[in-house]
Amino acid sequence: MSAPPRILLSGYYGFGNLGDEAILESLAGEILHQSPEARLRVLTADPDRARELGLDPVPRKSPIPILRALMDSDLLISGGGGLVQDSTGPGSVAYYLGLVALARGLGRQAMLFCQGWGPLRTPTGRRLARLLAPLASLATFRDEQSCRDFQALAPRVPVRLTADPALLLQPPPPARMTTVLQEEGLAGSSEDGGPLVAVAIRPWPGAPLEALAQALGTFCQVTGARVLFLPFQPDRDTEPSRELAARLGPRARIAGPRSPRETLGLLARADLVVAMRLHALILAAGLGLPHLGLSYDPKVERFCTRAGGMHLPLQGLPAEEISGALRSLWQDRLTRQAGIKERADAMRDAARRAVSGALTLARTRDVQAALSVLDGNQGRPIGL
Repeated sequence: MSAPPRILLSGYYGFGNLGDEAILESLAGEILHQSPEARLRVLTADPDRARELGLDPVPRKSPIPILRALMDSDLLISGGGGLVQDSTGPGSVAYYLGLVALARGLGRQAMLFCQGWGPLRTPTGRRLARLLAPLASLATFRDEQSCRDFQALAPRVPVRLTADPALLLQPPPPARMTTVLQEEGLAGSSEDGGPLVAVAIRPWPGAPLEALAQALGTFCQVTGARVLFLPFQPDRDTEPSRELAARLGPRARIAGPRSPRETLGLLARADLVVAMRLHALILAAGLGLPHLGLSYDPKVERFCTRAGGMHLPLQGLPAEEISGALRSLWQDRLTRQAGIKERADAMRDAARRAVSGALTLARTRDVQAALSVLDGNQGRPIGL
């Protein structure tokens, strides 16, 4: 019998960002579902949360524990998420691709897993990526543009289009979800049967909060809608959520801090989703919900296009345009739901194959074997 696969997970884990924590929970869950004997470690800033998920934590900035964990692994999984970008400086590029280089230098496999690539705008970030990206054993990405951008830097590394692993997240048990809904005032149907709009906003220079408040207010007046704000990173998102909720009055409320699975359960009660947070859109798509992305970054537009949602550019966005998008989503919701569900099912299948490919790479250390799994073994390539 072959030895259990030993995998080290690397990402933006342990910082309270619900999207990244959803990636970790769903990725680890799917790995253990497909390979219960797998040994999983995670580089994280929150060891207690890792242990709750049944993972062995490794301090993400401690060189000696990282080195030991890599030496005791068959595979480094880097991702998912938008890790390799320099919007806040080239440090992220150096850290995440530096781990890939270290793994390869130790003779281990390293897979860029269901990531979004870039943006890389600084000369230092681009130089680091050009130097280190070709060291990856295999690269999978959640959108086609990321595939193309990566291939331009590392044409010899095999690349495949997959999907974000957060699409594999499962809601909590019904008993727990009943408690959550009661705590959030959503246990029963609405008093007047109006739709529930879930909103995930984040602080951003030039974010059109006034226009969004006007559009949501108009939508509530016309349809009797209620609005539920979901802070995906509470220490950052709560303040703009409070500002918007105050403008909307009693028909708006802000959800308390929730786990990724509980947040998924709350989203399942919504009829429409409006979000700047990418993973609010990803979870909404997984539920087949019509969604509107307010695009502050190309990743938002890319996902909404792939998932069949709507998106609007963030800067200079007037209330009338947001109102028109909300009306369209609501009026065409049944048609949109069917299309979104079909696309989400295909993306979920791709995410599961990405996990299968990673396990194959960990067990065999054979990139071609992993590619065969990613491509479905039956002439169903998902790459470019």
